[in-house]
Amino acid sequence: MAQDENKDPKESRYTRKKMWILGSVIFMAGIIFYGVFGVVLEATNRTEFCTSCHSMTTNLTELKQSMHYNNASGVTAGCADCHVPRDLGPKLWAKLMAAKDVFHEIIGTINTPEKFEAHRWDMANRVWDKMRASDSRECRECHSLEKMDFDKQIRSAYKQHSKTLEMGDKTCIDCHKGIAHTEPTEPSGSNTEPSNDVKEKGGNTSKPVVQGGAMLPLTTTGKPDGAKLAKEKCEACHGSNGNSEYDEVPNIAGFSAFYFIDTIKAYKTGARPSEKFKADGHDETDMKAVTENLSDEELTALADYFSAQDFEPREQDFDSTLARKGKVVYSKYCKKCHTDNGNEPDDDAGIIGGQSTAYLKTQLEYFKEGKREQVDKMAISLKKLKEGDIEKLLNFFAQQQ
Repeated sequence: MAQDENKDPKESRYTRKKMWILGSVIFMAGIIFYGVFGVVLEATNRTEFCTSCHSMTTNLTELKQSMHYNNASGVTAGCADCHVPRDLGPKLWAKLMAAKDVFHEIIGTINTPEKFEAHRWDMANRVWDKMRASDSRECRECHSLEKMDFDKQIRSAYKQHSKTLEMGDKTCIDCHKGIAHTEPTEPSGSNTEPSNDVKEKGGNTSKPVVQGGAMLPLTTTGKPDGAKLAKEKCEACHGSNGNSEYDEVPNIAGFSAFYFIDTIKAYKTGARPSEKFKADGHDETDMKAVTENLSDEELTALADYFSAQDFEPREQDFDSTLARKGKVVYSKYCKKCHTDNGNEPDDDAGIIGGQSTAYLKTQLEYFKEGKREQVDKMAISLKKLKEGDIEKLLNFFAQQQ
């Protein structure tokens, strides 16, 4: 007590002042450090920084050609959006691990296009494994499966996303490889396998095929002759170039390759009704029987072949008065999906403008009777049609010659 009483008040004030100054300096230094740290983090997240290394030139070129960089909405994704976590801890770890990329840039591991391609498969698999391990965390920063409006998606996406939401057996990267960079082909004799957690989830391990921005799980190791297959499997009913002479059989020339594959898979699984048909000089058969033994490679070859052919509108009778009324019905209920008067080969719809009236009528009856699988938006539109509207639509589509 005596020592405290004898303590010089000026010294105490001086000590408090020093502590206050020291605390202020530390506080300001912390603010400055935090600001500089944040600026550095932000700067190293910029695509310009990520691609400043010579070895990243290939990646940047591929990104600029992808829908993630160049699209109708103008909403783009840069390197960090897909490869850097948002949370501070994982972000700092990712930055630390990126040091190895700098090291390999210095020693020239991938400093030529040839070296880059030689390592592309291994590099891609490391990224895919990281994304699977985080349940595609960076993808989900922008894309929420739970908030997707499946009715606004193309049919195959609707089916796959609905199933994934229900089963929870896949993560984004299992189906969406190759959407920002070229997907590498697995080298022959490669021992690369999906990680154990992917196998346990039952994730797809085959190489996907990208069509129209979406993906189908097909392997494409072989290259069958599409024209030869079309002659053997399809010509009797659909004609040599996909334009049929039979009213009951649709023209399939010019269809989107994605839509073609999706349709054939529906026949193979029985999801789409397959009526018996007998072409002149041939035995009676149906689409399920014709397609059920097609391999993935053959199906892809056929899709590529027919998508490259020109669709020839049917020359058929129509009532011009009903066709004019049908255009009004089309504009109100069909135009959003079946664009360009039904003549656009969308991934979610075949060409119906100029298609066989008899065929279209049968398919609409299947939809109405629940015999053919359809997305909700198609079912809703059909329910809104009044008596006589289908006849008007059929005449409108027949007019597209």
